[in-house]
Amino acid sequence: PSWSHLDEPVQLVVAGRAGERVQSAAKLLATAGAAAGLRASLRTDNPVTQGRGFSLAELTLSPRHVRWTGLEQPELAIVTAPEGLAQLAPRGLLTGPGAARRVLLDESLEAPADAVVEREPLRKRYGPQAAALGAVVQSVHASGWLDPPAWQAALATLPEAIASSSRRVLEKAGVEA
Repeated sequence: PSWSHLDEPVQLVVAGRAGERVQSAAKLLATAGAAAGLRASLRTDNPVTQGRGFSLAELTLSPRHVRWTGLEQPELAIVTAPEGLAQLAPRGLLTGPGAARRVLLDESLEAPADAVVEREPLRKRYGPQAAALGAVVQSVHASGWLDPPAWQAALATLPEAIASSSRRVLEKAGVEA
């Protein structure tokens, strides 16, 4: 099926707090992208201490083979917690020539002074455990990259309890699931 509207590759990075399902959100997007007929490349990073520190996911979605998985200038950076912000700022993903074209921050975070960001109440709207997924879904939906059936196919790969809670987040983000 062709549930995608991408003609060119897009890259995004999601950064937040370990244990708050940042990597799960990126994996669900990668699965939805694959269901839409795209190629997906996902790299994740977090400290060895589970549930503490940062969590980071870098994702490329492409209608063609992904030959290089490094971030050049991501289309989108999503930051849901201070731990994620502390990882992205030194990597030049918030300011400078390699900065993401669009940066979405939870309203509670302070970005570098020269960063151009959008602030939204992600943690309040979706809750800490679902802020990353909610932000990913609302951003991808607003960008028109994927149609709802791609998300529905991705949800079908999850255990029912997780699919059910994820479905509620998708619906809150404006995607009929």
